[in-house]
Amino acid sequence: MKSPENFTPPQTEVSKTESEMTLSPEVEVVEATTESLEQYKETVEAHIDEQSTNINAEAGQKIESSAKNMNVSPELLDSTKAESGLENQMAEIQDEANQLNRVVKLEISETVAEAPVENTPESEVNLSGGNESKEDKLETGGKVFEFLDRTKFLDVRKSDEQFNEWLQKLSYEDYTDYVTRLNGILREVPIKDRGVDGGEGEEVSIGTRGYNFYVPPGAEQKDGLMRESFQALKQIPDNEDRALLAYYTMQAVHPYADGNGRTGRLLHEIISEDGKEITSEKLSELLDHEEKGPNAVGKGQDIFSERVLEPSSAYEYINREVAKEVLGDDFFKQYGSIHVERGVGKDAAFLPTAVKEKLSPEDVILAEKILGEAGIKNFSTSGIVLARLLLEKSDEIYNQYHYEYPLNEEADMSMEGMEKKYFGIDGQNLMANLSEEDAHRLIEIHASVKNRFIEDMIDIFVHPENRQMKDENGKDIPIKSVFRRS
Repeated sequence: MKSPENFTPPQTEVSKTESEMTLSPEVEVVEATTESLEQYKETVEAHIDEQSTNINAEAGQKIESSAKNMNVSPELLDSTKAESGLENQMAEIQDEANQLNRVVKLEISETVAEAPVENTPESEVNLSGGNESKEDKLETGGKVFEFLDRTKFLDVRKSDEQFNEWLQKLSYEDYTDYVTRLNGILREVPIKDRGVDGGEGEEVSIGTRGYNFYVPPGAEQKDGLMRESFQALKQIPDNEDRALLAYYTMQAVHPYADGNGRTGRLLHEIISEDGKEITSEKLSELLDHEEKGPNAVGKGQDIFSERVLEPSSAYEYINREVAKEVLGDDFFKQYGSIHVERGVGKDAAFLPTAVKEKLSPEDVILAEKILGEAGIKNFSTSGIVLARLLLEKSDEIYNQYHYEYPLNEEADMSMEGMEKKYFGIDGQNLMANLSEEDAHRLIEIHASVKNRFIEDMIDIFVHPENRQMKDENGKDIPIKSVFRRS
């Protein structure tokens, strides 16, 4: 959302380009210092507040004054307002005005926080030459460090008590704005183009080297799930657990078109105990990235995976919880893994051609990605979705595509008892005979599974006493305990 075109801050008009601060030609060019920029920010925000009007209250006063002049009774006025929904309309207008006020202030704050500042003493000579800004000379870690420093986050994070107090007062909107600014810096996106821009039906890698693929929740689900995770951060008392949840949420929800891995690692770094001793060098190492794109990797991801369980492995534990709830306790007591026989090469099956012709192109792409989402061991997302679909079918159809056999002792089934069995699905023939109705149902089940996945992930940290697993000695331990490697 952009600032209103007719808004003109007092005294000085500043605009931020990708490389430098430029001033409008009508004003005097002055030396920019940290103090002067902060003073400018405060002046502009005060000016915004002065020009802001309590629309609801003022409109109400004018309506009551007009009614009084027309000899309309208060009772009739209240009745008319209720019937016409006028108060609701005024409240919506007031909300929009408040949002616009907040967005304008945020844009001013972003410009000031990321503006290059000349700090060279008069007695020293700037040997760099040219008009290159300080931000452009820094590596990604340096840019992020400078931003965290300018926005005073580093000061807040030095104390657990101060950090918790700040977090408890933080609104979801301000949290999202701040994370989006960090994501924009990591992606080198200009301020005006930054936003929560994750789309529908992406397919992203979740392995260290990009071999396992994952389909995030739908675009319409993401904001609500991010909001639930943020509220959970306030409930969790331990910063290490907060850091893990923030990281895994960023990977699982995938709110941005790019940079979710780096943004998640950065959130983990600044929320965890490591946040008290952040340096630009540490951030540069952690945020190392080889190339752009959703499946790109780098040294930073390799280093981070030595400390925190990578998503493809962590999701195995979370999907195990999802399977209990989506497929039922009786299913889970009987089966320890779902195996979908898909075929290979030209024999690999997805949606039948006749069904594709009846679906929208978007639904075809999404449904086929759902059917191929098999990167999580034992209880893959596609396996859970197809098993749920089969359980809803008649016994005849269920038996036609379902088979079972004992667990393989050589398989990695450390979480399951060997008395359980594989739930096998003849995926090749099942997919070849899916109907248009089945395809729509697959998409519905998948959306429900993704909601449940994020909610279970949150609950693992909020209520660890209710989310337990057996360790190698048969002892009950919190699931969250296996997510941290060091």
